[in-house]
Amino acid sequence: MSKFYWIFGGIAGIFSFILEYLLFSGRMGFDKSPSVLLAKLAALLLCIVFAAVLIRKLKGSISVARTILSGFIIALICSVISISGYTYMSYARQDFFAEAKTYSMDRWVEEHPEEATDEAKRKVKAEEIERSYSIQTYTAFTLIGYLVSGLLVSVFTAAFISNKSSLAAS
Repeated sequence: MSKFYWIFGGIAGIFSFILEYLLFSGRMGFDKSPSVLLAKLAALLLCIVFAAVLIRKLKGSISVARTILSGFIIALICSVISISGYTYMSYARQDFFAEAKTYSMDRWVEEHPEEATDEAKRKVKAEEIERSYSIQTYTAFTLIGYLVSGLLVSVFTAAFISNKSSLAAS
């Protein structure tokens, strides 16, 4: 069964990495960031559901605990692959995220023209944008986002496909 975790977690993680690479390399517009985030989560959620259904089909049944554990492990593998890819992009070329940072600053200037003229506020915003593209920030948000999403969808999936008798105390 552990091979299913690696297969489906790997598929979701590689898909996530590819989407991020396409976004940050400039092949997609940065205005597509919300769509990329939704596509990454959708890939993870579909992989969790397909893995649980496949395990149930092959084993004949799946418990609630196994469904939740499967979702958690797949989300963990996906997040590790995604974080590894982001880290690689960060270290491979120091300027890889420069265009994204510039885009973020330009959007802030457009949305807050009165604050953009103040040099101190502009400097604080530039530091905030710099931190938002750091590996630590990305790691925290990816782990939290993927693991919470994975747990929620696996609980939801467990409600539909798992053995209800696995909840009863024997």
